[in-house]
Amino acid sequence: MSMLGRYQKNGGFLQLVELIETCDIVKQERFLRIIENENLLWAKAIKEKMLTPERIFSWDDKVLAKIAPHLQEKVVAVIYKDNRERGERLIKDLASKQKERVKNFYGGKQPPTEREVDAHYKRMMETIRHILNEGHLFYDEFAPELLIEKNIEQLLASDSYEFSEEYDADQYAPNSSSQSHQDDEDDDDGGINIIHTGLSKPSAEAVKKAESQPVSKIPSAPSAPTAPKATKPVSDNVTSLEVQKMVQQLQLVKKENEKLKVEIKGLKDRLAAIRKIA
Repeated sequence: MSMLGRYQKNGGFLQLVELIETCDIVKQERFLRIIENENLLWAKAIKEKMLTPERIFSWDDKVLAKIAPHLQEKVVAVIYKDNRERGERLIKDLASKQKERVKNFYGGKQPPTEREVDAHYKRMMETIRHILNEGHLFYDEFAPELLIEKNIEQLLASDSYEFSEEYDADQYAPNSSSQSHQDDEDDDDGGINIIHTGLSKPSAEAVKKAESQPVSKIPSAPSAPTAPKATKPVSDNVTSLEVQKMVQQLQLVKKENEKLKVEIKGLKDRLAAIRKIA
């Protein structure tokens, strides 16, 4: 089964977007390349809808002020320590005591590692996605292009999906500071990806030999060989297993969140009962 096969059902698009949002940057880029190879329209739509730190901090301060109270204090503190400008925008409208706690959170402590920073950005995006889905924040107030239509899977399947006028696939797409060595090799020939075209680059010796031959001796291009029966690459199997594992992890996190909600509700009820007695 292709990577997209399991997500081409109602609600599958949002599930895939949330999955990619919670991946590290390297996996994000790899998954998006795989999706582009399977269905370019889906890849473009995912880039249009997914959250990234760059997109979030392109929003107005008023929007960030609505988001900040929903974030865990440590999330804000990590972002503040990593990027003072972003942090100041998040804490701008918080209470004075909370601002001080955020600013002094890492006083005397080791600063967060790159992995910790990335993990807390992911938590911020999870929280934003949650408050959007729960209706605590409305897309049309700041980013109408983020709205995911209920029938988006059908629209994409029928090639009738319309991108927003503000859409720019690369403006807020995930972007790592350095590409892998394999990526550099793939794009080394004038932007032509040798791996994906299935063509091999001729050696310098072969080119020199061909150039030295008279025109009459240069063999004509061979007829196109019959395409071999498609087989599923090992890399696809590995990616599929990774996706399944991540989906399972996402489901476990959601179950834990639901369990915590029930426990919190129970504690609130008990607290209310104690207050009545007091």
